[in-house]
Amino acid sequence: MDDSDINTYLNIGIILIDRGFQNKAIEYLNICEELIEYNQEESAAVYFNLGHAYHRMNFEKSIYFYEKAIENDENYLKAYVNLGNIYQHVFDDYNKSLMYYNHVLDKKPNCVEAIINKASALYKLKKYEESEKNFKKALKCNQKQEYVYLEWGHCLRKDNNELEAKEKFIEANKINPLSKTINHEIFISHLKLGEKILASNKYLRIVELCNDNIDIKLCLIGEFDEYGYFDESIKLLDDIIFEKENKEIALINKAKLLIIHNKYSEAYMIINNLINETENPIILSYAYELKGEMSKSYEDSLINFKKSLEYNCNNINAYFNMGKLYLEVGLTDEAIDSYNQILGIDPNNMEALMILSFLKNNEEIK
Repeated sequence: MDDSDINTYLNIGIILIDRGFQNKAIEYLNICEELIEYNQEESAAVYFNLGHAYHRMNFEKSIYFYEKAIENDENYLKAYVNLGNIYQHVFDDYNKSLMYYNHVLDKKPNCVEAIINKASALYKLKKYEESEKNFKKALKCNQKQEYVYLEWGHCLRKDNNELEAKEKFIEANKINPLSKTINHEIFISHLKLGEKILASNKYLRIVELCNDNIDIKLCLIGEFDEYGYFDESIKLLDDIIFEKENKEIALINKAKLLIIHNKYSEAYMIINNLINETENPIILSYAYELKGEMSKSYEDSLINFKKSLEYNCNNINAYFNMGKLYLEVGLTDEAIDSYNQILGIDPNNMEALMILSFLKNNEEIK
């Protein structure tokens, strides 16, 4: 009805960011930027949300747009907080991040988000007393208390104080017992502290909260193994296999786990059985990819990776394995082509971008 209404584009952009569709959000926010000339009062919000959209994709652009938001409205405090967060969590520049948080708190002393992040930055600077004072100040604001405990727990964990970190996560869980994130942090604490039975109970709780989601189950099972509970991981995978509903994907993950622990004969048996029995192209792609990883010769590996891609042309791991294989035998051009294929599927794949940058720089040096 009105294709020049900046607020409509802006709201669509914000919704897309919240749903995780950053690239699509940027398309709508770019339209907003074109309309700023006629809607100056919305300029700060447009630039802030462009910064927000780029926040996990391109930190330089994100900083640029947050600063543009501030240029257009020096009281746009959310931009200062997010700039502080980038300097703290991405560049480890805690003093610079404090400069932004303090600016916010000078104008709005009870801004909980600024207080929490200030406390976190102070903790990383080993200013423990001042950090604790700010965490307690944030708690007194009676807003976002679960996030206060969550961030406090993260700080303690980074300082290798897992016991106290767990206590903070438990306090957060009392406030919001249905939070998957908080329950997951307690699960990790149990694993780190060697509390296997408590970790198993928390696993069941998280699975319940996630409606028995198979991806969540597999992620948690992988974390069991990461923290030294290989037998528990295999047992949980066998439970899924026994239930049959997600049997094939559980078998693939069991094979991966066995390969990690050098149990190749068991893994081979699972993979060959899957190849002979399944008609699912995604499962077949995973199976041939794993077979390629275990193959002893360059030729066999390449055949299996290519076979994997025949069943699923978007299997990024198969392209990564092919790229690595090509580099091992000195075929740089073929490796570059494999990594470019990855970018065709996922243009923001940081690992592929970094490898390609390294390879191209080496070629220029030569």
